[in-house]
Amino acid sequence: MVTTVAVGAASVLGFLAGLLTLKAKGAWCAVCGVTKECPDPAHRA
Repeated sequence: MVTTVAVGAASVLGFLAGLLTLKAKGAWCAVCGVTKECPDPAHRA
């Protein structure tokens, strides 16, 4: 029973971490990946 709860909690934590990572990834420049506000006008869409 304890193992099942631990696995369930780890699964939920992993899922939430994945959602957070996906949201954070979208904040960076898709081309250079360095800054949130890319100074290169060619990278702005």
